[in-house]
Amino acid sequence: MIANVNSTELAKSHLVVNAAADTVFLNDTQVKTIVELDLNNLKIKQIIQLNCVANIFTWLDVAKVS
Repeated sequence: MIANVNSTELAKSHLVVNAAADTVFLNDTQVKTIVELDLNNLKIKQIIQLNCVANIFTWLDVAKVS
């Protein structure tokens, strides 16, 4: 849960969508994390702790070879 949202920090945040997996990634600049949210059940799948605040946030999808 993201609580006590600071509007300045919110403006620094980025949102990236992975439509193939129905997930959204949101970086929380206040606590230096990336939150992966499952769009099917609106639950957090994982929280990735960072050592710094990311200036650029990009989703790169690589196809699996079958």
